[in-house]
Amino acid sequence: MTGDLEAAAVAVNRGAEAAVDYFNSQGGVNGHKLVLTTDNDQSNPTTAASLLLSALSGSSPPDDVIPGISSNEGLAMAPLLTRYKVVGLGSASDASLDNPAKYPYFFSQSTLANTVTADGATWIATHPGVKKVALITSNDALGQADIPTLQATLKAKGISSVVELFDPTATDYTSTFQAAAAAKPDWVWMDGAGAEVPIMLSSRVKANLGSVPTVIGNVASSGSLLTYAKGTNELANTYATLGPMGAVVPAAKQGPEFKAMLGLLDKQGPLVAPLFVYATGWDYINYFVMGVKNLNGKSLTGPNLATALENLPTSTDPQFPMYRPTFTAQTHNPQTQPSDFTFGTEVGTQDGMIALKTAYQG
Repeated sequence: MTGDLEAAAVAVNRGAEAAVDYFNSQGGVNGHKLVLTTDNDQSNPTTAASLLLSALSGSSPPDDVIPGISSNEGLAMAPLLTRYKVVGLGSASDASLDNPAKYPYFFSQSTLANTVTADGATWIATHPGVKKVALITSNDALGQADIPTLQATLKAKGISSVVELFDPTATDYTSTFQAAAAAKPDWVWMDGAGAEVPIMLSSRVKANLGSVPTVIGNVASSGSLLTYAKGTNELANTYATLGPMGAVVPAAKQGPEFKAMLGLLDKQGPLVAPLFVYATGWDYINYFVMGVKNLNGKSLTGPNLATALENLPTSTDPQFPMYRPTFTAQTHNPQTQPSDFTFGTEVGTQDGMIALKTAYQG
């Protein structure tokens, strides 16, 4: 609730609190009310592991754990969840955590990072005449992690790629984008985090790539691009990558949980993060409730809950879970496809969701 992840963590926690209030107002789950306890790990994996160990070894251990909101926190806590046989439902996107043989009790409601990038590349490939794509991202572990998946996906579609990496500490990336422009790409895929995003947008235009259709990866698209852009021309011919609740959900398509979430969040106060961040917290609780309901009379233990989550029935709710429940004994992360994402040029916001024009469902 403090530290580098504070803004997102506060929003996620508000979403979890809203979900607990909602399900308790419905009578709880299997006749029991939900109780949510939040401890501040200060965005520090070591602190997170220490807090979790204290909770798991105490006199009243939890039935379910939300192991932070990042892969770093998840990596620190997954071994403890395994040792104590307690389910953790988080949002880690690190592929190393999706290992049920090693971490049988660690589940994530977040799709794997390399899966999202593969879906974006697949969507680019649906357009006619694409022969070459420029891949532009930061020259660090976070940025380069996506490159092999992007290259492999494009290659499988008969599309070549060129890779250009910018220095994330630089204040201008124009030379990197000019190098990409020299390759004469038909499309561009680019991504970055936080302060890198406005620099990417301006450098793209300075390098005369503004007319080249460009997919902006899901990391950069997780916040409003309009807040980063210096004029609408920087977003011309760009397509944000938005997952469920990233793009505006029309009122006519909003399910009962969705409407309940908006109402409960409104009572808490103004939204200070994109709606899907709050919905992530809601989904942590939602998955737990679905798992408990799927115990089919068995006792609530870690092994039984893990099995129940691996065999969830198909959700009929139009919004929740945000990603369909596809946990199996082989994977504990939702599996996605391009149709799970919406690509389009950002033009505004509504209830924390992004309004798009020229929007495409993959």
